[in-house]
Amino acid sequence: MDRRTPTWRQLWTEFKAAAPGSRFSEQHRRRGQAHSIRVRTAFMIVGVIALATGVLLFFTPGPGIVLVAIGAAMLARESAAAARLFDRVEVRLRGLVRAFPGRATRSADRDTAGSHRR
Repeated sequence: MDRRTPTWRQLWTEFKAAAPGSRFSEQHRRRGQAHSIRVRTAFMIVGVIALATGVLLFFTPGPGIVLVAIGAAMLARESAAAARLFDRVEVRLRGLVRAFPGRATRSADRDTAGSHRR
C-alpha cells in the first residue's frame, strides 16, 4: 500500500470539496492517528499561536484571516472537538455572509466596471 504524504494542494482540494459544516471533521477523520503525541502536541501549540496571532492581526494591517484559517486547520487536524467547533463556526459565518448579500461583490463590480468602458 502506497502511503505518500499528501501535498498542500491535495489537502486544500480535499478541504474545499467537503461540504460546509463538515470540512474540519472530515479533515480530522482522514488524518487519523498518524503522529506521535509529541508531534500532535507541537502541532496544536503552533495552531493555537497562529489562531491567536491571526485574531490580533484582524485589527492591524496584515494577514490575519490567513493565520486564523491556518491555525483553525492545524487544531482541527488534531482535535475532534476543535473540528466540530470550527464546522459550526463556518456554518454561522456563511449565514452572516448570506445575511448581507452583495457587500463583498459590490466593490469588485465597481472596480471591474471601469475597465470595461475603455
